[in-house]
Amino acid sequence: MKHIEHIESYNLPNYSEWLENRYNSPFCALDFHLNEQYVAVFDGDNLEDLVPYTLNRSCAVINNALWSIDDANISAISNYIFVHHPKVRRIQWSKLLEQNSAEEHPFIMTMESNDHVLLLPQTIEEYEASLSPHMRRHTKNYISRLNRTFPQYESGVSYKFIANNGTKIQGGVIRNIVTFNQLRMAGKNIVSGLDDEWVNNILPILHNMGVVYSLEVDGKLVAGLITYHIKHTMFVEAIASDPEYNKYDVGHICMYLTICDGIKNGIKEIHLLWGSNPYKSRFLANEIPLYSTIVFRNICEKNMYIFQRLVRRLSNFRALWSDFKRMVRNMVGESGVEKVQNIKKQIKTWSKE
Repeated sequence: MKHIEHIESYNLPNYSEWLENRYNSPFCALDFHLNEQYVAVFDGDNLEDLVPYTLNRSCAVINNALWSIDDANISAISNYIFVHHPKVRRIQWSKLLEQNSAEEHPFIMTMESNDHVLLLPQTIEEYEASLSPHMRRHTKNYISRLNRTFPQYESGVSYKFIANNGTKIQGGVIRNIVTFNQLRMAGKNIVSGLDDEWVNNILPILHNMGVVYSLEVDGKLVAGLITYHIKHTMFVEAIASDPEYNKYDVGHICMYLTICDGIKNGIKEIHLLWGSNPYKSRFLANEIPLYSTIVFRNICEKNMYIFQRLVRRLSNFRALWSDFKRMVRNMVGESGVEKVQNIKKQIKTWSKE
């Protein structure tokens, strides 16, 4: 017989290893969910799921990611939350690996995001052989360019590739990688989601389950990857490189060397996580869809949610239409080339909204 229990915070450390074995995802680990409430699903004495959640006004948010749970347990946990939190109208289940539904409540299921998974062979030679000829030439040429340009280390190459884990991970290296990310995002007129607060929050987690890969040239950090490791799986949280070294494609080199290091150390798969980027497919990662399921207290709450979304979309459409009319008025008297350039700029702006 299934039943739900609230797990007190002082008992949670006892479940750390269980969570790792059950979900095999760093985003389900206790380190990511400090100060959150946990509920557990038991079938008799057998623990089936242990789930963290937070309350945001009328919405409860299930904070796991890259994980699986069956429909019956989604319903059981949803029932528990609705009963114990009368003000909650809907429950958000995010970044699920499967298309889940709720058996006893109205719900909406959508494709929310994606992961990109690279399955690794047993040897570096096998991996290199699977890459496209262009990819192999590209990697070889940029490594050769580095070796021709910069002083060589004792190893005979002009770069130093370093993998640090646990307490060997230094906050200064993380902050440099974050700075590289901020510079790249600023070049796209995007504010990076990585900042000093993020660094302070992530450091204790990295000390427990992280490996940071860095590439140094002439004694200077030029690229790095921030990753989590669970058993034989690697998860890439961030990759960034110094813009001053773009002509050497040091970010690409660092990614390639990280993959080779993973193969040497028995990593079976690498998750490049959410967001589409051409480099992910070039390194042979396959896109995996991730789903979101929103569970509602009743059909009225579901209909109200749909109506509110339609109103917001209509409001956004009106704003875009107003921007378009203003753009057309401003283009009067411009040359054909100027008109095309302005239209392209406006389309880019809309695509970000």
